[in-house]
Amino acid sequence: MIAPVFAHLAATVGGDVRSGTGIAPWVGVGLAAGGAVLAVLLYALGGARPQTPNIARFMDGESGAWYSPPLLAAIRGRSRRPAFAEDPS
Repeated sequence: MIAPVFAHLAATVGGDVRSGTGIAPWVGVGLAAGGAVLAVLLYALGGARPQTPNIARFMDGESGAWYSPPLLAAIRGRSRRPAFAEDPS
C-alpha cells in the first residue's frame, strides 16, 4: 500500500525521476528504522522484561504463558505487575 506513495515521491522529489528514485529508498529506510525504534521503546516503556513462560497455567487454560504489560506503563505510572503474575527473578 505504500508503493504508490514511493512512486509519487520518486517522480516529484529531487527535480527528476532519477534523483527522486535515489531519495525514495532512503525514506523507506528511515521509516523502517523509526518503526523499529518505536517498537523497542513501547516494549521498554511498558515495563516488559524477559521472563520464563508459565506452561502449567497456560495448559490449564487460566491465562497466557507470559505476562503482557500495558503499553507505556512506565510513562503512565502504572508499571506494577498484577498479583497473579510470577516474577521470574
